[in-house]
Amino acid sequence: MKVEAGHGDLDDFRPLTLFPGVELTATGNVHVLAIFDELSTGADIERLIGQCNGNAPVPRELNH
Repeated sequence: MKVEAGHGDLDDFRPLTLFPGVELTATGNVHVLAIFDELSTGADIERLIGQCNGNAPVPRELNH
């Protein structure tokens, strides 16, 4: 499409950037969308998921 747009064949063409990301479900069925830099890899996303799945207890009290 980009080549065709360069030749004037697609007047309304605008390039899109796809960002890698993942949706995580947190405590209380809250959904978090993690969006990464476009140069991030699958390994970056796997690392985040691994860190989120640790066995550390979730703090229940808010410290203000």
